[in-house]
Amino acid sequence: MVDLVSMVASSFPSDRRAYDSVLMISNSTRKIRTVAEVIPKGVELSVLTSQSRVVESLNETEIEATMIEENLSSMGLYILTQLHDLILQAIGEGRISRGERILVVLAEPVDGVFSIDTTMLNANR
Repeated sequence: MVDLVSMVASSFPSDRRAYDSVLMISNSTRKIRTVAEVIPKGVELSVLTSQSRVVESLNETEIEATMIEENLSSMGLYILTQLHDLILQAIGEGRISRGERILVVLAEPVDGVFSIDTTMLNANR
């Protein structure tokens, strides 16, 4: 089993801010809250979920949660292609700037952590 908390904590060296923001994809409020505890102050955490109960639960916190239409559990590895498209869309809408570094924490349908440097993204795959 993947230890997401350790992976996220090791992604932030104590001497500097390595990422501009963190994007977490999960249907588990418990996992989201646990990971949020190790994210340094000043780094924005956003959550994508397919469960309305997760959005409702996080309304009481400072964590921004957004519903997506497709069920995360049934997406499998397709989530990676979907994530690429979501990041490009956010850049186009001005919600993310070119040159930002984003730590993506996948907690559903697969567990893992990876880094996105938006200067390296383009629409041609």
